[in-house]
Amino acid sequence: MKNVKEKVELVLFELLVFVPFLFLKRISSDEKYVGFFVPWLVFSLLAGTVVFYQQIAEINKKDIRNIRIHKNIFSSMMKELLIFSVLYISYVLMLNLFLSKFELINFIIKTDITILSQAFKTETIERKIIITFFLLPLICQFILRRLPSTFIKNKAIFVVVTSIMCSLVVAFNLPHPLLYFLVYFPIAFYMEYRFAKTDNILVTFMFNLIINCSSVIILEF
Repeated sequence: MKNVKEKVELVLFELLVFVPFLFLKRISSDEKYVGFFVPWLVFSLLAGTVVFYQQIAEINKKDIRNIRIHKNIFSSMMKELLIFSVLYISYVLMLNLFLSKFELINFIIKTDITILSQAFKTETIERKIIITFFLLPLICQFILRRLPSTFIKNKAIFVVVTSIMCSLVVAFNLPHPLLYFLVYFPIAFYMEYRFAKTDNILVTFMFNLIINCSSVIILEF
């Protein structure tokens, strides 16, 4: 019963932090979200850290132990990054080729990129660097991967559930969420699969950085 109770509590904690995180990207475009969702996210993370200190401490120990045990951590990460980069570029190129055959979808995506690019260019360089390259990827590792891994022990279910969550976070605040959910899901699925196989948040953190870097290049140029 104790394990069941702990799992239920962890699921509730996941919901507490996932929901405000889902709305986090809207904050920059709509100030009315700031007064509600930011305090909610901060409170949830602090409260969860206090309540689940032992579980979170064990999670952190596992990641630190993974780094210490794997002496070839750098070479294995470079291998993961190389494979992901090749697959990611190939997927983007094939997707562009496929979508180019559908004029309406192609027009929608180009229009959305133009709108998002204009909004992105108004942000300060400090905000872009801190949020895009550090804050969001770090929060993603905890909310979308490490925390769910404490109560979803079946790897297949874990990959499917977290892939849906990750795709939702990316697509939810975009103009056509269903379209971008379907576009991003294969990328999310591969990232969650590799996390399930490697049990290493550094790998998926680097994956996130590659995706964010490519997004910044598209929006800036």
